Order: sequence, then structure tokens, then C-alpha cells
Amino acid sequence: MGSEQHTFGELLEELAAPTPSPAAGTACAWALALAAGLVELSAGVTLARADLAGVHPRMEEIVARVRARRAEALELGDADRSSFGPVLEAQRLAADDPARPQRLADALSGAAETPLALARAAAEVADLAAEAARTGNRAATGDAAAAGLLARAAGTAAARIVLINLARQRDDPRVDEARALADR
Repeated sequence: MGSEQHTFGELLEELAAPTPSPAAGTACAWALALAAGLVELSAGVTLARADLAGVHPRMEEIVARVRARRAEALELGDADRSSFGPVLEAQRLAADDPARPQRLADALSGAAETPLALARAAAEVADLAAEAARTGNRAATGDAAAAGLLARAAGTAAARIVLINLARQRDDPRVDEARALADR
């Protein structure tokens, strides 16, 4: 069942449960969706002001982009719920199973994809939040600032998950990208 079909309280209860999923990646996705929603709010408040018509075209672009990132974040949150399953399966293999090291490496590599996509999307949302704060309605500056902080936190955490998953695969090009995203 997708996250859009639960109340926020139910999502938090699910997150707090001592189970493998949902976990940090899913929480990052939810935080990113909240951040995107706040940017959309900030841009929308700007669009409601006739005296700010000069920035309306750009705010309309921002609304379209953060709407897409919000939907993407929710999809990635749902995807993250199942992305760690193969890692758990590989970890359950006998320690002396010759296939275990490669299966675990492959599973961890696959589990890095969703948080990397989250980190990329978070970087975009953070940039759009900063722009909305700079050029939008001053009454919504706090919303845009909160959005930027949430997006940066979600992106940094997601990038760290990538680095953890790829800790034994230092030559993977995603390691450098994740480091750059974590340090934004």
C-alpha cells in the first residue's frame, strides 16, 4: 500500500516499528515530499499577489517542478520500502556460501539507487526553495526557508545512505556523486 493511502500518524507508527522497513530512506522521502509541498506553498502565495506579477512566470515553473519532485519523493518512498529486501536475503545466506559476498555487494548496490535518486531530487528542491525565498512573497519566506532546510537534511541523509551501502565499492562512480550531494 502506498504512503498516500495512510494518515501521517499511521506512517509515523509504521516508521517507529522495529522492522527493517520503512526506515531512513523512506523517512528521507517523506521529508522531501514535505519540503516540496512547502516550496509549492511559498510559490503559490507569491502567485496570489498581483504586485509580484514580474516573478509569476518563474513561480509557475517552480510550482511545476516541485510538484513533480513531491510526486517523485512519494514514489521513491514507496520504492525504498522494498529496496532493502535483497540485502536482507543476501545477509541470511550462510557465511561460508561462496555466492554470499557477490550477492551482498549486488544487493547493496541496488539498494543505493533509491536514496541516490532522493538525494538528487532533494538538491533540486533545496535550490528551488532558496530561489522562492529570495524572489517570492516575503510572507512565505519562512515556509521557503523551512523547505530548504528540510530538503537539505533529506538529501544529506539520503546521500549518506548511499555511502553506507557502497562502503565496500569505493570505485563505484555513485560514491563521488553521493559525497558531492552530501556536502552541498
